Amino acid sequence: MSRILAAIILLILCSFTLTSCQTQINSYIKPNIDIEIQEGKSAISGYLVKGNSSEPAGELVVRLGDVIWNDDKSGGSFIIDGANSPSTIADENGLFVFNNIEVSDYVIVVGNIEEVPIVIVQKTDKEKAEIYSPKVNEILYVGTLNLDEN
Repeated sequence: MSRILAAIILLILCSFTLTSCQTQINSYIKPNIDIEIQEGKSAISGYLVKGNSSEPAGELVVRLGDVIWNDDKSGGSFIIDGANSPSTIADENGLFVFNNIEVSDYVIVVGNIEEVPIVIVQKTDKEKAEIYSPKVNEILYVGTLNLDEN
């Protein structure tokens, strides 16, 4: 019951946060929103679009999978814990923001993780997930992520 309540509260907070900073924007422009980061944390933001267009892919669940590397960082996997992994919902403009996250290596996963989620892949190698590594006290803007290319 407490997990359900926590999920509902998180969704309400994410919805409030995103709706309070909505503006009419071009999806290829860095967002002009105020993101405050707690000391020692980081943030990731970007946009989701459909196909090769600039049509926003909004109101989708976006999650961060924590990357677990082998000893020499030549390979690894990612883990998504449905209850604890960072998650948010893209607004109707496709904007998503992960605020006050741990500094780590992440994979971005869009959609329902229990069905057919979309893993954002590298532009040069569609077989490998793109790794995003925000730095401490900084916002990593990942740009526009095209969902149909994945």
